[in-house]
Amino acid sequence: MAQLRLSDSRTFANTFQGGVTCMDLDKVEDRFLLSGGADTTLALFDTHTGSEQAVTTMKPLFSLRRQNSPHAHKFMISSVAWYPVDTGLFVTGSHDCFAKVWDTNAAEVVTSFQLPKKVFA
Repeated sequence: MAQLRLSDSRTFANTFQGGVTCMDLDKVEDRFLLSGGADTTLALFDTHTGSEQAVTTMKPLFSLRRQNSPHAHKFMISSVAWYPVDTGLFVTGSHDCFAKVWDTNAAEVVTSFQLPKKVFA
């Protein structure tokens, strides 16, 4: 454990105006990082961007928030989760009382569920 250290060659682009509230790294490739924010931002990053030799700023593959997308949540995103066996699908939950199932490739909602209370996980 004493040998472990964080990589200083990769940084994330400043995508969120508020805090990051949830993240999930895909289990299929250990590569794609979903993140949700207090400002309704949903972003997808490819963690294999760049190289270990130079500092790389990872820009999102896509970034959605309520101001620029009709699919976005209306309030804070409280949870994100990849479909366990396929990176083509993921689920988000929000304080807007919706759980949404997303098509990753199209960055669009496939279906949504309105729930009686805020979604926390």
